[in-house]
Amino acid sequence: MTERLPSPDTTRFPPLHDDFIRVLTAGTLVGRIHFTNGPFPTAWNTFRSFGPTTNRFDHHPPPRGIHPVRAILYGAPVVPGADGRPLAPLDTCLVEVFRDTGVVDVATNNPYFALLRLTRDLRLLDLADSRWITVAGGNAAISSGRRSQAREWARAIYRHYGGSEAPDGLFYSCSNMPNGRSVALFERSRNALSQHPALDLPLAHPGLWADVEYACTELGLYLVYHHRPVESPFKSDSTSSNMCGVTLKNNQVGVVVAEVMCTQPGVKVTHLPSMIRLDADTRMDFVYDDLSDALGEEEGFFDSAEFEENMSTHYGRMIHEDDRTIMFPNPEDAAEYIGFDLPSSVT
Repeated sequence: MTERLPSPDTTRFPPLHDDFIRVLTAGTLVGRIHFTNGPFPTAWNTFRSFGPTTNRFDHHPPPRGIHPVRAILYGAPVVPGADGRPLAPLDTCLVEVFRDTGVVDVATNNPYFALLRLTRDLRLLDLADSRWITVAGGNAAISSGRRSQAREWARAIYRHYGGSEAPDGLFYSCSNMPNGRSVALFERSRNALSQHPALDLPLAHPGLWADVEYACTELGLYLVYHHRPVESPFKSDSTSSNMCGVTLKNNQVGVVVAEVMCTQPGVKVTHLPSMIRLDADTRMDFVYDDLSDALGEEEGFFDSAEFEENMSTHYGRMIHEDDRTIMFPNPEDAAEYIGFDLPSSVT
């Protein structure tokens, strides 16, 4: 049964004693990927004041816009993993930034990988390895469920804990790589960053290329350099494939959806570290009640919003109905289903 994150109830928020705090000591490195070109270029140490976006722990209040007094920076700290070895921040950053498409494009918008060194200790609310979320009335879905609900918790945490108790940010599990650890640093962490980065190089830099290539291979991500895919089994072809498909997040909901859909004829399921591919040469029906039942939830839990929350990309023709989402390989079949006359082909 999948967990649903309830709305935050601040009356249940406990005092922040040491058991609930993860301290990143001065000298700790934090990795991040930032884009130096495109519509929203950023530097290695930029805290984003615009929000809330679709990112999980944006603490900006609605409506979306510039919030001068609230800003956030996401990253991956170099901390020991379960086996005692330091976690690789590059792996976590690649999954977090490129998980929706599954394609690591090192050319478009010129992405950089930076390592930030802390100059003072950071006190972070530990959502990954402490009991705080349980005591506060939540559950693990804060790191893997709907991001809109997680943002409600981020705002509630930010408002509730003030003064000397105020955390510098959040320490949490990476939803697409549960053994990874990420941080969401609030604007009060700005003075904890060194004046210069320990590292700040393009992902395409020769000094990073081998690490990026190895990480993409291990994580099931496809690497693109100057828009040429490296070792990708999915080639560009302008002819009709007579197929349709979606990519799902490789989380607890995505796994159950894949298990249900693989029972339909013509559906192929491919499990990858950061995503699940569903491809079909025939019509696919995502029946909401069937999916809610398989997830152990009441009817109405799985709907078009839940579908889109867990879907990254799709190809083919998609039709949303009240009780299901339907994928068609060919536009003619989709047009016939909704009673639409396609225009005649121009020769």
